[in-house]
Amino acid sequence: MKLWNLLITCLQLLKSLNHMWKFIIIFIISLSAFDNAFAGQPDGIGEFIVTDINDKDSTLNKVRMFPPKFYRIGNGRRIEIKVCNEDSMQIRRVRCLLYYSGSGKRKCINKIWISPLEGNETYYFCMNIKLKLTKEEWSRLTFRIKRGKSYKDYRFSDTD
Repeated sequence: MKLWNLLITCLQLLKSLNHMWKFIIIFIISLSAFDNAFAGQPDGIGEFIVTDINDKDSTLNKVRMFPPKFYRIGNGRRIEIKVCNEDSMQIRRVRCLLYYSGSGKRKCINKIWISPLEGNETYYFCMNIKLKLTKEEWSRLTFRIKRGKSYKDYRFSDTD
């Protein structure tokens, strides 16, 4: 409701201005209205590192996950993840699982099947989570790439 009142007030102000200033003011208002959606990257998190590997067949040896990007949405966050298959062979039936290790228990928050990873290709996909996490809790998230019983875990390192 406040945004609507602000918009009406600005439109009344715009009637007296020329066209260039109207576009500038509308642009600034739209940036401030949607600023919350893009400012979701958490502060104070460490590097994105591999913490655990169980890959006897070396099927996930050439699969690499890059640090995720975070966006704010409603009550939670959207996580955009980039996965790259650095091998020339296609890899099928790959999943990405997101775990949260709080209070000594490990809980699967989200899981997604990734389309077949073609050789030398990069893939982007998103996950939505509805957890309110503090700066200290971001290091408790574990991102797992899994194919069958083989897996590779990634985490944010502690910044301390």
